[in-house]
Amino acid sequence: MSEVSLAYIEDVHFMNESTGLAVGYQSGARVLRTTNGGQTWASTSLGSGWIKEMHFLNESMGWAVGITANISVYCDEWGCSWSYSNLHSTVWKTTDGGSTWGQYVLSLAVWLEAVCFVDNNTGWAVGRNGTIIKTTDGGSSWSLQTSGVTSDLLSVKFVDSQKGWTIGKSGRILQTTNGGTLWDLVASGTTRDLGCVRFLDSQTGWIVGAGGVVFKTTNGGAAWQMISGGPAVYLKSVHFADSQTGWAIGWASNYPNPYGTILKTTNGGASWAEQSGTAPEWQYIESSFFIDASTGWVAGGSGGILKTTDGGSTWSSISTGGKTIRGMHFITAQTGWGVVSGAILQTTNGGINWSVQTSGTTQEDLQSLFFVDGSTGWAVGKSGKILRTTDGGMHWTSCKNGSRNSLVSVSFVSASVGWAAGNDGILKTTDGGVTWGKQGTGPGVTYLNSLRMADASTGWMVGSYGAVFKTTDGGGVTLYTPNLRLPLDRSANVLESQTLSWSGAGGASSYHLQISTSPSFTTRFLDRTGITDTSCLATGLARNSRYYWRVCSAKSSEEGFWSDVWSFETFGISWREQTSGTYQWLSGVHFVDASTGWAVGWQGVVLKTTNAGTTWAPQSSGTTRNLQSLFFVDASTGWAVGDLGTIIKTTNGGTAWTVQPSGTTQDLLSAWFADASTGWAVGDQGTILKSTDGGANWLPQGSGTTSSLNAVHFLDAVNGWAVGWTILKTTNGGNTWAEQSSPGGLYTIEFANPRKGWAVGYGGIIVRTTNGGGSWSVVQSQSYADPTLNSVCFTDSTTGWSVGNEGMILRTGDGGATWQERTSGTSDYLNSVFFLNDSTGWAVGSSGTILATTTSGTPPTAPVLAGPADNSTGVSWSPTLSWNPTPGADSYRLQVSKYSSFIVTDVDRAGIAGTSYSVSGLAGNTTWYWHVNATSPWGTGDWSTTWSFRTGAANGIQNTEEAIPASHELPQNFPNPFNPSTLIPFGIPRLSHVRIEIFDAFGQHVRTLVNKQLPPG
Repeated sequence: MSEVSLAYIEDVHFMNESTGLAVGYQSGARVLRTTNGGQTWASTSLGSGWIKEMHFLNESMGWAVGITANISVYCDEWGCSWSYSNLHSTVWKTTDGGSTWGQYVLSLAVWLEAVCFVDNNTGWAVGRNGTIIKTTDGGSSWSLQTSGVTSDLLSVKFVDSQKGWTIGKSGRILQTTNGGTLWDLVASGTTRDLGCVRFLDSQTGWIVGAGGVVFKTTNGGAAWQMISGGPAVYLKSVHFADSQTGWAIGWASNYPNPYGTILKTTNGGASWAEQSGTAPEWQYIESSFFIDASTGWVAGGSGGILKTTDGGSTWSSISTGGKTIRGMHFITAQTGWGVVSGAILQTTNGGINWSVQTSGTTQEDLQSLFFVDGSTGWAVGKSGKILRTTDGGMHWTSCKNGSRNSLVSVSFVSASVGWAAGNDGILKTTDGGVTWGKQGTGPGVTYLNSLRMADASTGWMVGSYGAVFKTTDGGGVTLYTPNLRLPLDRSANVLESQTLSWSGAGGASSYHLQISTSPSFTTRFLDRTGITDTSCLATGLARNSRYYWRVCSAKSSEEGFWSDVWSFETFGISWREQTSGTYQWLSGVHFVDASTGWAVGWQGVVLKTTNAGTTWAPQSSGTTRNLQSLFFVDASTGWAVGDLGTIIKTTNGGTAWTVQPSGTTQDLLSAWFADASTGWAVGDQGTILKSTDGGANWLPQGSGTTSSLNAVHFLDAVNGWAVGWTILKTTNGGNTWAEQSSPGGLYTIEFANPRKGWAVGYGGIIVRTTNGGGSWSVVQSQSYADPTLNSVCFTDSTTGWSVGNEGMILRTGDGGATWQERTSGTSDYLNSVFFLNDSTGWAVGSSGTILATTTSGTPPTAPVLAGPADNSTGVSWSPTLSWNPTPGADSYRLQVSKYSSFIVTDVDRAGIAGTSYSVSGLAGNTTWYWHVNATSPWGTGDWSTTWSFRTGAANGIQNTEEAIPASHELPQNFPNPFNPSTLIPFGIPRLSHVRIEIFDAFGQHVRTLVNKQLPPG
């Protein structure tokens, strides 16, 4: 099976006969725009992902939804399949008719199938696993509703804020009369999948589905009557022009040659007749579009299009060139467009003739979009993503909700109240999407497909196994997600007994805490339910370990969504995760000194750090192709190589990268340079390239093999090796290469000197040589049960490391004779490892993973204070204190005191992750002293220099700094009644509890000025 690039156009929209847009997938998310009726199209890439749908309010303002993800497409003789990783819901917005787009990536990772809103605030979404979610604040927050089924819900419709229906697989029909608070399962009499629900008014509606089933209700969904639909067909869509006349389209089962079918009713669905013009060769009917009760089109597989101008009495067949039509849109009876894989079709004569237009498409995976007005809208999609805009889509913010699965439907009834639905059930928000909670769907519900809310109380949803539910109380109880508090995410030096704390969550009566050494929580160190407090003491934590923890709210038998997953490290851990800022697959890492290094990966990602990886900044590589390897000869000059013969070079540390011609389209997998001029690159089909002018020109060298070469390593300008399914050696700079006897499946090779070398690869194999490759001995044999090793690095002839799949890290201290596994703290694939010396190294891998280790070290240096400047005056009573970052620091501690000796502190804050902290409530007209220190796994460093500042004058109680009195003092005070303030001096000789109260002339208590422990003074 081979990986390929396919094009799919998912949606098309025209504002007028000239201007239109198409969106979809082609190696990522893409928008196409035409201003001449489709004669030419301008293509805009929106990054990696898939765009599923777009919606426009007018000719200027519109939105598109989909996913951002690493998407791989594989095709063989059986067809094509897709794989996704790092999936995130995404929304795009345009205010200029699609010329430019703004993008916002959400944190969700779930699919919702359908959504319905009844006003600006209230909406519902349904999806897989019986999911129903509701929002009452326009999508800012979502809460889960109980559907009572686990089957997929595929469509949802609300006629008002209370009354709605949802349908889905296995014949499920659910109805609500209270906005989704309660969903009632309505007997359908079938187990066939139901795909579409439509209502003409609050009483009359239809449902269509697999096997040609058609249902009708005339009493608001209280009962549904099954109507025979003719042949055994799967009905995908239904459309009614009025209460009597409607059409249903789909395809008939005739394995292995299904055919498209069109059914029409003229008696409100009491009976259906198959219409003429249904072509057996169609296989599937995918889409339909009617501009009125007379004129319409249907389209489907094999490029078939049928048109009617008499309400379906007769249909004329039109061919479009053999491609499946996935969507159509008409703006007049003559002018319309259709989308197919990788192309746009246009007609200007009502579908009689169609012309194929070049598209050049791309993708994203948001599934549903809803706007309550021209400003406020929401989008939902995979990975639980919910996006919200309040400026018509110019900017999008992520709505945190706790869901990790696909959201497929979203519906709002106001700018505040809304719902989203998908695999995780129902989410509800009452604050416009700022926060989201989970609503229960009841036992057995897994997938929800569509949701519609009529108002804040009444709505309907559909899901898998034909489940249809109705709520009349807005979905019932909503459980919101706790926010983790302490210890801070990625904290280091945590003790073996640690209290974990979180914020209280709405709707919760208790909490569920899990702690694990695995980020997937496959095994759990602690799994405790019924916690009534917002903290829990964890004891018995192992040293030198990384732990992950999460919390969810609970009430009775229902549980909300899990919080974010945070991690902490107990003292002594050797590998720590660094923040890369990307989810892309990272394939190579290289450092030139203890501070400066680079990492490269897929989609042209290049990252650079100048502080040992404390922070990583993206660089513009000039390519979107996957980069597989990199090599730097100094802090300025380096190269990266990748797919389709890509070679890029920088001479200024990565500030700018230029593409170099390689002369090949083979994937290049590794590069090595002996100096700034001479280097080699290897790759697929035995490719070996050499340059002697810094990469300006590359010449092929004969390898003698057509197998892939995965890595290359040189000791100098003449002696080198390349590995793959064989090991090749050269002693003349690559003019000739000789094969050495070795096992196959090797991914990387490293030599410490002309005699000692190592190679690792598939199935965890490790081989080594002590005679320059004359012979290779197997240290660790291949095993299908062992993780593949992808990279090896030695700092001398005895000390080395190897990394591989499933977070594998191995270390040797005896020249590779034996290897010991090290704890990485991750299950991600590790693709490259680089060590500067025996103690300092980095590893990179999948999902943007970067790990760093310093197996020995010293505490960080004292921070340098930044502001407010020393001896500043007139400073705010709530100042923000800042300092410069300290290399290697994980956190900082700040102390603020009225005493330069810090004998008593007014502020003592540890575990500060950033380089600033806002202090509040300081007394006015007072001199304050402050200092900061830094902490790393190797201890806490010295305090910074102490700085001071003086706050501005106050009209209340003020502290004065005098000599410490010998006894307690409280002089008489005679306030001037015409003065709004007075000074009450007092003194204490030692640390004491002080209380000062004011009473009026009648003995009535007016105010307590002080009631706390104070230092002497």
